[in-house]
Amino acid sequence: MHASILSLIFVSLCGITNALRLPIVARDAVPVAHRGIRTVMTQSVGDGEDLDIDNAKDVVYATNITLGGVEFPIQLDTGSSDVWVQTPFPINIAKDTSIPVNLTFGIGQAAGEVAFTDMEMGDYKVESQAFLNVHNATSFGAIFKNGIYGILGLSFDQGSSIFSEIFLGSKTNSTVGRTFLSNIFAQNASAPNMFSVQLGRTDDTDGPQEGIFTIGEYDENYLAIADQPKLPRTPAQLEQLTTLPRWSVQMDGMKVNGQYFQFNQSSVPEAAPGKTVSVLDTGFTFSQIPAAAVDFIYQAIPGAVFNASSGIYTVPCENTANLVFEFGGQEFPIDPLDITVVKTVDNQTVCQNTFRTMALPPVEVGPLGLDMILGVSFLKNAYVSFDFGDWTPQNTTGVPFIQMLPTTDAQQAAASFQAIRQKQVANNDASILNPPPSDDDTTGAGSIAELNYLQTSKPSTLQRRARIVSMGPIPLLPANGPVRIIVSTHRVPINLPFMPHAVNHCANSILESHGPVVLALLVGVAVLTLITAIASVFIAVRMWRRNRLTLKTEYEPIQIRDEEY
Repeated sequence: MHASILSLIFVSLCGITNALRLPIVARDAVPVAHRGIRTVMTQSVGDGEDLDIDNAKDVVYATNITLGGVEFPIQLDTGSSDVWVQTPFPINIAKDTSIPVNLTFGIGQAAGEVAFTDMEMGDYKVESQAFLNVHNATSFGAIFKNGIYGILGLSFDQGSSIFSEIFLGSKTNSTVGRTFLSNIFAQNASAPNMFSVQLGRTDDTDGPQEGIFTIGEYDENYLAIADQPKLPRTPAQLEQLTTLPRWSVQMDGMKVNGQYFQFNQSSVPEAAPGKTVSVLDTGFTFSQIPAAAVDFIYQAIPGAVFNASSGIYTVPCENTANLVFEFGGQEFPIDPLDITVVKTVDNQTVCQNTFRTMALPPVEVGPLGLDMILGVSFLKNAYVSFDFGDWTPQNTTGVPFIQMLPTTDAQQAAASFQAIRQKQVANNDASILNPPPSDDDTTGAGSIAELNYLQTSKPSTLQRRARIVSMGPIPLLPANGPVRIIVSTHRVPINLPFMPHAVNHCANSILESHGPVVLALLVGVAVLTLITAIASVFIAVRMWRRNRLTLKTEYEPIQIRDEEY
């Protein structure tokens, strides 16, 4: 095939995948307060209307949204930024861009194309909200089997793969592709740019239990949170990104049975001496902390046994420890119910650790900006306000911060632990005798805050499970336009010397996500070119023969023959 034809094909495809100019229309709304987490968690909005939020047996927490005119539950995830859905029913899509995006979480992957449609939550509505219409999702059994059909990311725009992709194709409009929360805040300028979460606990893993999710206001029962210390995001990253921005704050310490654990020096340079950096992530069921800290907790519990092959502690269900985390000089006791979890192993009821070992990636991958991830096992013990402050992609003058209020009374929790745990064990024993449908994914989304990797090589096992950051400082607002974050995977790039550099770059992106389609297209064009060439030769031969016949017919009448003389 001629080089110019191949170049033309890729140029055309690049135009299709990158051209996008869509407005987001604001509509007036009032702050929403979502209340009541149960196995379907009740929430009420500003006008008193009741909505539903799912608490799938203390594994997944989700809220109802309306997307494309259809209402369904979606998981709340402070560790990621994108909205993605995979539904067994059709939803109305206003604009399908065919821009491919692959989201890789700590556990699970989701692949699809960016699309736009109206999205509502309570009184809030965003017209033409960008979301990922997923066609392939793996290891998300915990949400799908509970009738939850995707994830609502509650983190920052710069952590959004959709936002980054739209930046590449919409350089003149930095608002297209923003997260759902950013769009809500943009259309409600007078309301605080914050949301709050308090995860409920189903004591018997089956009954209703209230919890809280609010946007733009505090829950009326926890107004004291406004007086709590403001824990600034660390690293602050005001002028440039060195890692993906997350809901990460400095932790003072951890103690077990009154004894403090000595953490290693933080891997985050901005952390104060003696402090570590923790990400607060509702997408993680089991908190991820250093291995030595896990040992410190569970070796303090009588009868705990460590399985080296699985990395899991098995603990006598009736035993526990006094676990406390400290933030901003405030103690946060952990309910004994959240230190271990009742599980079925080899057809027997056992209890296992809920604070588990986090294996950080190798140093050469690049800075992560965190030392540990505190998930559901911690967050069920605090009411947490996540405040974006004035920090946006266009305004980096304010540092986002978190405020937390303890919600667990240590003495009361210890007094009620035995009775509730006995009921949990009895329920699990009964389920062994009469097993429910299997659920092979009980770990939640496990987002690790979508640790995207950039330009890495020789991926390790962890790199294949979680995208890791590896990039130099990137200005948030370069003089010539919005930030450009280019995410690449481990592959061998093509290099077509007859193409411009920009076309080569786009061609690599297209081949990575649509290789078979592009190959089929190229083969088809080659076949058409060959057929056209053969047809052209055939037509040329026929025209040549016809011309010769015409010349011969015209010449014969004037031939002079000998017999005519």
